[in-house]
Amino acid sequence: MTFLELYTELSDRGFNHLSTTRLKAIINRARSRLDGSHTWTYLEDAGQGTAPLSIPTLGIVEVVSNETQNYVLENVGYADLAEWGCDLSLTGSPRYWYRATPAGDPVIATYPTSTAHLRPSP
Repeated sequence: MTFLELYTELSDRGFNHLSTTRLKAIINRARSRLDGSHTWTYLEDAGQGTAPLSIPTLGIVEVVSNETQNYVLENVGYADLAEWGCDLSLTGSPRYWYRATPAGDPVIATYPTSTAHLRPSP
């Protein structure tokens, strides 16, 4: 179902008194809640490449493996790295992966920073 079809359906079901902006917000909020309620296969996206790895459609990530050195990285929060006082420009063999949005798009980055080939898995 397209966004226009969802919008029309909602409007036809008695919500036509709401503004277009409000209807769009309702649809987007409902979709966001549904997406976050389960690990849906339609949200899975294959992505792999060198770190930092940008995947615009990045959803839930369970595991990130370092394909260059053949091991799984440990997940850590960006806030934790900052709290630990980590220098995010430090380069080396990565031990951790974290999710960041430095330019607005989700990125999987490593600490220490590396150009290792990464493979995230949902």
